[in-house]
Amino acid sequence: MGTRRHAEHAGAAMWFRLLATVFAVLLLQAPAFADVKDRIASLAPSGLVFVLDEDGNELLAQNADQPFVPASVAKLVTAWLAMEELGGDYRFKTQFYLGDDRVLYVRGGGDPFLVSEELAVLAPKLLDETGTEPFTGIVVDASYYPAELRIPGIEATDEAYDALNSALAVNFNTINARRNGKTVRSAEEQTPITPLAISQFRARGPNGRSRISLTQEDPSIGIRYAG
Repeated sequence: MGTRRHAEHAGAAMWFRLLATVFAVLLLQAPAFADVKDRIASLAPSGLVFVLDEDGNELLAQNADQPFVPASVAKLVTAWLAMEELGGDYRFKTQFYLGDDRVLYVRGGGDPFLVSEELAVLAPKLLDETGTEPFTGIVVDASYYPAELRIPGIEATDEAYDALNSALAVNFNTINARRNGKTVRSAEEQTPITPLAISQFRARGPNGRSRISLTQEDPSIGIRYAG
């Protein structure tokens, strides 16, 4: 474990040194790169850029004192923390139980990649274990995460990146579909469209193809969609 973490830290340090070296070269090769700051400013006028060399010397700074809402780059820090705390071998589990009355119980464990492609692989294995007789019912359980869980930064929009998190979030709690008036079809060959998904997309999805989040007003919608 210690060797693996050391290698990860060394790799990250190498990339930071490489980035710093590139900017240092650009800044020092005057006059050919004398306008590098202007170029950076034109590429990211409302973004934060802050580059230091390995000794902590400032090479380039833009909007360094301005507050910004972290965008997709925040995933890097989240992923790094997850690797540090959970380890590279950690696996999220979705558990299945079959009652004597052939009711199927599904307990979510926070799998962030519980998508149609994975369910298609899982389904035949589930049949091998339980037999081909129809289930009499399905009970889904998303109680692994607290019901009041809200992730900071999520806004009340229909955008897919604002979808609620859940212990049982199928297809990222989103719907990818094509709409033509009231007609709604799945935009993914591997994902069947359901009556619930159709009603959600008719209510909030635009014409054409897009991906929207399941409604945030009622978290049980996501659980029903998973079922």
